[in-house]
Amino acid sequence: MSKIILQAQGLEKTHHQGDETLTIFKDLSLSVSSGEIVALVGQSGAGKST
Repeated sequence: MSKIILQAQGLEKTHHQGDETLTIFKDLSLSVSSGEIVALVGQSGAGKST
C-alpha cells in the first residue's frame, strides 16, 4: 500500500462578483499517494490557476 503524501478534505471554492456568489466546488476531498501522477486539466481561461 502506498503512503499518502497529500490529503485534503472538505474544500470549498467560491467566486464573488457584486451580489452574486458562484460555488466552484463544495466538500471536495483529495488524496494523492506516493508514486501517483496528478494533473489538473481544462480549457484556457477555465480557472485552473485560480
